[in-house]
Amino acid sequence: SDGGPLAILEDGGQFAAPLDGLPKGARVAWWTGLGGLPVEPAIRAAVDANRRVFTDLGCVVEDAEPDFAGAAEAFLTLRCVGNYATYAPLVRERPDWVKDTIRFEVAQAERLTGPAISQAQARQARMYDDTKRFFQRFDYFVLPVTQVVPFDIETPYPTRINDVAMGTYIDWMRACSYVTMMSTPAMSVPAGFTPAGLPVGLQIVGRHRGEWRLLQMARAFEQATRHGQRRPPVA
Repeated sequence: SDGGPLAILEDGGQFAAPLDGLPKGARVAWWTGLGGLPVEPAIRAAVDANRRVFTDLGCVVEDAEPDFAGAAEAFLTLRCVGNYATYAPLVRERPDWVKDTIRFEVAQAERLTGPAISQAQARQARMYDDTKRFFQRFDYFVLPVTQVVPFDIETPYPTRINDVAMGTYIDWMRACSYVTMMSTPAMSVPAGFTPAGLPVGLQIVGRHRGEWRLLQMARAFEQATRHGQRRPPVA
């Protein structure tokens, strides 16, 4: 479909072909600090332990990442505006049907000004342009899926990471929202386990409309590691 600026224009039949044949020399950008985001040491260790996998696959791996300054604030603004359009009528009519985090975002949207929304949209546009330039140098970008290890099911969301307080209920997911701001295809794959036996994932991000090559890389990584078929070392 050509119904959106991110839509793939080619025939979808291409995705029925085998995913073999990963080109040698693919350039992989390896995350460094995501602009200073707090990341638990066990997550960093598990993800970074997979760097050699990409090298062994014939990739050229280099420390690099886009500029994410201001991306978190812009994402939250755009999320609040989007959820306001979707849920504001329901919040007014049946607030008991809506969880408190969505009510929070609807309330935040009502306080936003036109200039604030415009600035968020401008930051998203700049992120898109920066990402296109970034992927002129690289074929893929690798980073963690989450910044924390899996937490107790009774915990709604983490409120601190490495003694850094989380301002909102989505702050702990910035490693994902940053990729959303990039407007590129991404795939989350198993990356192994922490010493305590908790699963960790990494994201492989591809170029704009680069779904096919992303699938190729994700399959090659999964075939090389078999992480998804393993069981944790500690029950």
